[in-house]
Amino acid sequence: MSRISAKHQLTIPVSALAESGLRSGEEVVVDVVGDGELRVRRAGMRFQDAFGALGGVYPPDYLARLDAEDEER
Repeated sequence: MSRISAKHQLTIPVSALAESGLRSGEEVVVDVVGDGELRVRRAGMRFQDAFGALGGVYPPDYLARLDAEDEER
């Protein structure tokens, strides 16, 4: 059985984490499901997290060249 600490922290049993596929340090979202019930789920990737994820894939001036091509059309 887990207990909520004075700092509002909750220790999740290792077996529950293993079964859920969640890992230590992973960002999660906590939703209120009902009276006295919470749901913990893996946080989805936010747009700002993904922005720039492909950095270094294209040459530095690639977007500028695409813009120039669009202007010519």
